[in-house]
Amino acid sequence: MDKQTMRTEVLAELDQLTPTTKMAQVKVLLSELEGLPAWKNAKTIGVTYSVPVELPTLPIIMAAWAEGKRVTLPKVMPHRQLAFFEYDVQTPLIQNDFGLSEPVESSAVVPEDIDLLIVPGLRFAADTQLRLGFGGGYYDRFLAKFAGVTLSMALPEMVVPTADWPIEKFDQAVDILLKK
Repeated sequence: MDKQTMRTEVLAELDQLTPTTKMAQVKVLLSELEGLPAWKNAKTIGVTYSVPVELPTLPIIMAAWAEGKRVTLPKVMPHRQLAFFEYDVQTPLIQNDFGLSEPVESSAVVPEDIDLLIVPGLRFAADTQLRLGFGGGYYDRFLAKFAGVTLSMALPEMVVPTADWPIEKFDQAVDILLKK
């Protein structure tokens, strides 16, 4: 199955899950996340501000703030690049052309300062920790140069034993895959 067809099918599956179900599952995954050395040692995390179809990231953001961690959110830049900017309760968010919430440019954070990057995705291969993203390759480009720890959190509907989509040379795996 091609990637776009796979994305459409997975999005339809995820859209069927209630917000209550997603929130309950993210709380379980967050509990696991908080026990990992990668989380405990991270001073700065990168995470997206989720859209309704995704796992909610606000509990992750709140947990990071509660532990005194610096939170950064991505902003889509020209040439399909991502940059991360500091985010706190005072930071205004704007909606980009893709419907994603991004920080109004505050303090840019260099990738080397991000200790843990929580990477979104739609589908994950349990054996290789490869991910199928939303399309566009923004995270694959960023991950190709990122030296920190990468982690994705996935619902059961999002995980398959091995990739069932075409793998391309630029596709990037994550270091840690937390799955419910």
